[in-house]
Amino acid sequence: MKKYNNVLGKLYKPASLIYRKKLAGGIYKLKKYKYSKYNYKYTSNNHTYIYNTLSGMNAEVNSISNIKLPEKNNIIFSEGLNEQLHSAGILLDSNVNEELLLTQLFYNYENNGELFLIILPTEQCNLRCIYCYEDFKNGIMSTSVQENLLIFLDSILPHYKRLYISWFGGEPLLAVNIIEKLSAEIIKLSVKHQIDFHAGITTNGTLLSSEIFERLLNCRIYDYQITLDGAKETHDKQRINVNHKGTFDVIYRNLLDMKKSDKQFGVILRTNISKETTTSLYNYIDNIKNDFGDDKRFMLHFVAIADLTGTLHTTIDLCDTYCLFQYYKYAKSIGISFDFYKSMFKPTGMICYAANPNAMVIGSDGKIYKCTVAFNNPVNTIGELKNGKALIDYEKKLLWEQNGFETSIKCTTCKFSPICFGKFCPLEKIINKKEPCPPFYKYINTYLQLMHK
Repeated sequence: MKKYNNVLGKLYKPASLIYRKKLAGGIYKLKKYKYSKYNYKYTSNNHTYIYNTLSGMNAEVNSISNIKLPEKNNIIFSEGLNEQLHSAGILLDSNVNEELLLTQLFYNYENNGELFLIILPTEQCNLRCIYCYEDFKNGIMSTSVQENLLIFLDSILPHYKRLYISWFGGEPLLAVNIIEKLSAEIIKLSVKHQIDFHAGITTNGTLLSSEIFERLLNCRIYDYQITLDGAKETHDKQRINVNHKGTFDVIYRNLLDMKKSDKQFGVILRTNISKETTTSLYNYIDNIKNDFGDDKRFMLHFVAIADLTGTLHTTIDLCDTYCLFQYYKYAKSIGISFDFYKSMFKPTGMICYAANPNAMVIGSDGKIYKCTVAFNNPVNTIGELKNGKALIDYEKKLLWEQNGFETSIKCTTCKFSPICFGKFCPLEKIINKKEPCPPFYKYINTYLQLMHK
């Protein structure tokens, strides 16, 4: 049996690692444990594993693959196996209160000292993707809004240890000069207040030339999400520019140019999948493997197109997450890694930023939102920047943050709760009046197998 590993999360440090007590006469008494209620047992490549969502740890237990592990009773296996399972949080001391551990985990998440801002330097876009939900009413961020943003940051950063900024749009590279100007000032503020600063960007990639890419790296923008909707023939039907022309060639060329850089960065190649996209998806996967498979900076991510706002007007045929698995399986079989999913399966890894009390979306007009999907929903506008301050409607803000773990018995008793806390999509909760479960939960065994080598 292999030793437990730490590939799915942080090392779990239980209160005690004492497994036996030496009694008089040299006799050892084995200690009894209970089975964690946050365990998932699954198989991969004919090996059996248990993954614990509360510890984020994964252990191989092939030697007991045919044993049905009890859910509640105290249990004892061999001393070595007990030690490994206990260290992974799969077996617990009989007096451990897991509800208390869960509450502590949530408290640590909400008090992690990081301010997370999504900033829209412009809400205009040079594409007209057929499934887009934005209306492009607002233009670039005015000088006044920029100044208010910087004054606000200067006042609030002393309360934080870290700042993460995600540039969004529209297409944010239409306002790359604003990104550069604000980034330079934000870097100065991070030095002034002695906090860590990191940044990322969601861009369609059409404007991401080698020159622009170098400028973004100088802004400490190291995380990139760029969308390719499958092969050229399907991408160019779904992601068209304002002149109704395809955009695949220019995006792919820019990605190849990024690969030439020796700098450190990461790119999530997001592939939005409808039933139409799947017609040439195998060829697309082959091309990604051939051109980027040897570069760990590029990661492939499949997403089933969904109508999150209930206002999607398009002729594309939507598909369920289940449709993705045959392509995941094929991609893995030819050597594409999905290791970056491991961060999603660590404790709190699937809590939506909109549910984070330390996260805000700053629109180009200075309005403050919680979510980037529902700009036109009045409940999403929670305030505005004015005179260097964030004027917040806290009643609206709490609608996004006080749900799931705090309000739902279903979520507090769910085995998946340590990962999402019932906060995977607060927008869906607001619209449908019930906590949504992540598709990853519905298909957890498949995703756990996907992440194994």
